[in-house]
Amino acid sequence: MAQLEVETRRQILDVTVALLDAARGTRVRLRDIAEAANVAIPTIYYHYADRQSLLAEAQAIRLLGIFDEITDATSPTVNAITAADQDGYIEAVAETREPYWKPDNREAVWRSIEAMVEVRRDPEVFSRVSSVIEDRIRHRVDAVERLQRMGWVTDQVNAGQWVLFYFGAAFGQVFWDLCPGINTVSGVNTAVDWIHSAISPAGVDATHRKARSADV
Repeated sequence: MAQLEVETRRQILDVTVALLDAARGTRVRLRDIAEAANVAIPTIYYHYADRQSLLAEAQAIRLLGIFDEITDATSPTVNAITAADQDGYIEAVAETREPYWKPDNREAVWRSIEAMVEVRRDPEVFSRVSSVIEDRIRHRVDAVERLQRMGWVTDQVNAGQWVLFYFGAAFGQVFWDLCPGINTVSGVNTAVDWIHSAISPAGVDATHRKARSADV
């Protein structure tokens, strides 16, 4: 695909994501997309088979962007796993023992709920977006299973349950907003403690011993 075509396709996609964000549940028409992207409607059909294909790709990008905003994809924990830095990983996890629900994330959580409701209204878009989202989540599950094989995390927890718990914890902020009369302040974040109990001290020690033996 020529560079100009790549840029045009990206422009159409970026405009669609922006319009979906601004629409807040109202229908985004191809006419609106074409006008905002400064292209003709046939140009959209040149790049996308139909309206659902464009919306599915745009909604997937939109949701993944919101998820990354909520879960902080560039966190020290992720960086430590990528670099196979065990000490850095332990330190990063220790830092997240502060309350997981951050007030700054609330708007992103609500935006993600709105986006998922919109996606759910169109079964075809929902099906296509689901496969993209599941693929992203599966990468996170694979990362946890890798940590288990390395001995950094105990194998007594289900990796999928662990990963989905973090997303569920973020959505707990919605109920925090809906139930302002309920005191959620606590000296112990039990939910996060449950996740962090998966870190295996024995596995950590064993990995260190292997590393030291290799250095000898």
